[in-house]
Amino acid sequence: MRFQKAGDIVFCSAEERDLAFVKEAAETVYAHYHGEGPHWLLPQSDRMWKISFGGRAGVLGLRINNRVGCVKLFYDERLRTRVRAASGLSKGRRAYRNGVRLSQAGVSCPRMLGYAERRPFGPALIVTELAEGAMRFDLWALEHGVPRTTAIALAHFVRDLHDRGISHTDLSPRNILIRRSDPAGGFLLLDYEDARFGPPVSRRRRLKNLHHLHERVIGYVPLRDRLRFLHTYAPENHKAFRNKLRQMIEETDFRWLRTHPDAMRPRSHRRE
Repeated sequence: MRFQKAGDIVFCSAEERDLAFVKEAAETVYAHYHGEGPHWLLPQSDRMWKISFGGRAGVLGLRINNRVGCVKLFYDERLRTRVRAASGLSKGRRAYRNGVRLSQAGVSCPRMLGYAERRPFGPALIVTELAEGAMRFDLWALEHGVPRTTAIALAHFVRDLHDRGISHTDLSPRNILIRRSDPAGGFLLLDYEDARFGPPVSRRRRLKNLHHLHERVIGYVPLRDRLRFLHTYAPENHKAFRNKLRQMIEETDFRWLRTHPDAMRPRSHRRE
């Protein structure tokens, strides 16, 4: 990472053509942000607008000289986070590196444009392309359900990710975008900082990823669609995966399972 500096802001980009946009995006965001965290009252305009704010990071859209981008600001103010930022180990840096690697690996995700941080303690931010016409998968599923083609396409997307040696520690529907124009296969991965790269993803790691995804859709995605996903993801041993996921749900969410005892049972094995 080769940094350039503008005042107390350092910034970089994987491509020279994006450097000026990253610099101006960082300057614009830092000029308006004064440590409010998730309570930041972002001035809504056609130049800068809120997309979603969480406890430790916020996402906003930005328009500069008719170019549109997306900024994720890591405003976590915990002491350990500030120390890691001062040591060059911020979550934002990891997100930037991972975003570049995901693109190079051919994983579908908004293109990483650059990274910036305010010295010495942050906050850090990343700048990506704005995925216009896309929607968070959890919100889309609540509105439209999960058609057969979508469940199958999502299974192929996750399986392809794992087969490339990539896992995600927060693989959840809120970290997957779906293109409204292509609900049968237009997925994009988010939260680059939680991606992990390495040798082939082990069965244990695959199950952890699938469990994380499953327990977050179990309340609103029907059993039929979840089983269809598993049949596509692991056609050779979907029953073993299903049984293991059921066991993991039992171990982590007893209250939910007591009120939904047939959650992972095939239709033919449900109690009447």
